[in-house]
Amino acid sequence: MQSKAATTAQSSTLAGRTFWFPQYSKAMGIADGVTLAQLLAAISDSWGLDTTGCTPGLYMRYKDVNPWLGQCEATALVTHDYVGGMLMEAMVKLEKPELHTFNMVDGTKVDFTRMQFIRAPFPQGIELCGSIRVERDEILGRSHAYDRYMRLRGKVDDVLVKMLRR
Repeated sequence: MQSKAATTAQSSTLAGRTFWFPQYSKAMGIADGVTLAQLLAAISDSWGLDTTGCTPGLYMRYKDVNPWLGQCEATALVTHDYVGGMLMEAMVKLEKPELHTFNMVDGTKVDFTRMQFIRAPFPQGIELCGSIRVERDEILGRSHAYDRYMRLRGKVDDVLVKMLRR
C-alpha cells in the first residue's frame, strides 16, 4: 500500500512553503515552522478510530485500505490551525449526500482526505459538487466534531514536536 503521506500532491506554490505560527511553534519548541509535507505526515500518522466521523464498524472494516475515511472535518480544522486559509465544504454524491470538508490556502485547494472517495467502501468516481466557505464554529458545533478535532490536534502536535524539535 502506498504511504498515506505520499498520496496527496499539492501545488508547487505551496509545497515548499514553510508555515510558521508563533503561538503554536514557540509553545511547541519548533523553531523553523512546518511544511505541508511535514503537516500531512503528522496528521496521517495521527488518524484513528478516535478521530474519524465514521461509525466504528465502518472505520474498522476499511481502515487498512482507506485510512482517510471520515477524517475530513478534524483534518481540515487542524490544517487550518497551521496554514490558515479558508475552510471549505462540498457535497459528496452518495445514496445519502454528505459533506466533505477541506481547505483553500492562497487560492489552492489543500485536501488531505480526498483519497477516501476512491477507496473501499466507495465506488470509483464519486463526485464532489460545488464548494462553499464554512466557518470553524459551524463545523465545531456538529456532533462530536470538537472532540475529534481536539484529539487529532493533540496527536498532531505531539508528532510534530518529536519530528521538528531541536
